[in-house]
Amino acid sequence: MAISTPHNSEPFTTAGNETDQIDVKISLRIIQLFSEGLYSSPNKAVEELVSNSFDAGAESVHIILSPDLRDPDATIVVIDDGEGMNADGLKKHWIIGETTRRSVTGSSRRKPIGQFGIGKLSTYVFPNVA
Repeated sequence: MAISTPHNSEPFTTAGNETDQIDVKISLRIIQLFSEGLYSSPNKAVEELVSNSFDAGAESVHIILSPDLRDPDATIVVIDDGEGMNADGLKKHWIIGETTRRSVTGSSRRKPIGQFGIGKLSTYVFPNVA
């Protein structure tokens, strides 16, 4: 569908002057709500973390759980032998909705499971588990 503009006016994309830039910030609560909508249970969230390990080329994944997951200090640890990330990689990783795993590199790389760069949000389901 084409959108036309009147003959005497500039297109919307070039009209006006930039006066300032506004940074958009998202609260932790919005991310938690979004995560709850994506992951129906903590089991699905753990499954997502294992999928992330797979996408990082892991051959082995270990999950360590606290004995009582209702304990406020409970932890879930996922350890794998996949490709790690440096500080730059972690910064890029936390751009929500982007993924760098879509390109398959190296002879041992498998086709990635992840598609949208939002699997990292699965971890935000855990603070709400009771």
